[in-house]
Amino acid sequence: MADINEATQSDNAQKKRKFHGKKKAKKVDNYEPNAPKEILDIKIEALELSEKTYNSLVEGGVLTVRDLAKRRMSEMYRIKNISKKNCFEILKKLEKYNIGFRDEENSAAGVHTDNRGEAADKNAARDRRDSREEKRGDKRPERKEDRKPEKNRRNDQRDNAPREEIDKDELVKFYRKKKWGFRDWQNKEVIAPDFDEAFPFREDLACVERDEKLGYIDKKGEVVIPFLYDSALSFSEGLASVTIGDKSGYIDKEGNTVFPLEYDSATSFYDGKAIIKKDGRWGFLNKEGEIRWK
Repeated sequence: MADINEATQSDNAQKKRKFHGKKKAKKVDNYEPNAPKEILDIKIEALELSEKTYNSLVEGGVLTVRDLAKRRMSEMYRIKNISKKNCFEILKKLEKYNIGFRDEENSAAGVHTDNRGEAADKNAARDRRDSREEKRGDKRPERKEDRKPEKNRRNDQRDNAPREEIDKDELVKFYRKKKWGFRDWQNKEVIAPDFDEAFPFREDLACVERDEKLGYIDKKGEVVIPFLYDSALSFSEGLASVTIGDKSGYIDKEGNTVFPLEYDSATSFYDGKAIIKKDGRWGFLNKEGEIRWK
């Protein structure tokens, strides 16, 4: 009888080891966004995001449009310093390519939501709560970080800001009193902070925003191309993609229209070609105006 009990215990122990030693198979996510490869491979630099959003994405390992489109909005909040405001900024830029975040999915309830992120995590819930309280005029409960004096917070931000190497002929944007301007390599103000948004200088011109319209300035701060556009990209290979309403086209550095604003989407030129979309079709546009449709 003792031998039988020992054999039974040995057999049970072996089964237990076998059960616990079995590794659970890792679920593989094979999701691929429904968009042309040429769009998905676009680097996030081309989106002309704000500096804070861009840096946060790079630190979070998000480098291409594909990396954005594969994530649900609720997953974006897991990236450090990415909030609902940043997500809406990204979505606005992605609209140009007719693409957004991956649809939200609640597998337990079988519920799908759009990429605005109704099934968002705690950060999104907090943002929505704050927004409701602000609309009602309620005073939001003071958070610990809010109790730090404003001056100290500014100093902390300045101390933690990355120190960048600046060429002598380069200008870098800076932020003061809710406006953007540009400084030189000696940290001297060259262009006063007078813009609601500003993008880096490319080919000696910078795209800037004022009163929800975009135009271009030179390195003296003079407006070279008026504030006419609802959306615009930096110059690349002598041309810039600009948008009025929902139609995009290309201008040169004098503001002349080179290719008419008739495209639903238009990327910057690289290696002599740009990706455009018209009437639901994607194609490649070259400098001669020829289009090779996909």
